[in-house]
Amino acid sequence: MDERGGGMPVEEGNPLLGLDAQMIALFAIIVATIISIMTLQGLKEQQSGVCPEKDYSFLKQLPKVSTAILLAAGLYFLCLAYHDHKANPENSRLNWLFIANLAAVTAALIRADIAYLPGTPSEAQLTEEVE
Repeated sequence: MDERGGGMPVEEGNPLLGLDAQMIALFAIIVATIISIMTLQGLKEQQSGVCPEKDYSFLKQLPKVSTAILLAAGLYFLCLAYHDHKANPENSRLNWLFIANLAAVTAALIRADIAYLPGTPSEAQLTEEVE
């Protein structure tokens, strides 16, 4: 058995617990962050009117993609922290790592709720609800 950076043994034959999978998940987080920065830059361009003929409709999809990537990576790291916590439950650092990952997944779920649910209701929807 190999040992991960935290000193926890890695199960042989399970590639999801190895360093390669962790590096891929970290790369996914970097990609999601870059997508978020692209979204903010696009909104800034749109509001300043730098390119009035440019189609900014793609800006509605980018936060959804970024959120999905962050949620997937967060769930991966939560599962990894849970695995470490179960292997060594008396280690307080692993307990806090598990709690921190749980908070990160909760934040990603809140962000997903904001990104995927429709925004403010339209006037037609409000009229239908009143009737």
